Amino acid sequence: MHWTDFDDFKRRYDSSVDLEGYCARAAIWNDFDGLGWQLRNGLIDVDSFTDSWAYGAVMFWRKFKPIIEGYRAWEFPRGYLRDFEYLAEVMEKRLMDEDPDFLKKLGNIFTVQVTRQ
Repeated sequence: MHWTDFDDFKRRYDSSVDLEGYCARAAIWNDFDGLGWQLRNGLIDVDSFTDSWAYGAVMFWRKFKPIIEGYRAWEFPRGYLRDFEYLAEVMEKRLMDEDPDFLKKLGNIFTVQVTRQ
């Protein structure tokens, strides 16, 4: 997936254009949102979560943050996926504590994905 801005994303990937892709994204986003809610409310252990899901949560949040913020401004409530955002922020801090180069490495992944298309 590649897009230049929120409007380009909507033209290419919005649910009105690509329902199957939307459903796949929404499932992942909502799973992370639910996990973030559990983390915020102390129902899951942050250390266990960091070991198994941290990288994916941060990667997906970083990739789709501008899109989610666009949907917050355009169609959904301001709090849309707020617990996904919380989860990604907590996990990013943990990963940066373990590896200060983490975000640089994550940027390399996004660069490779875009250039392969």
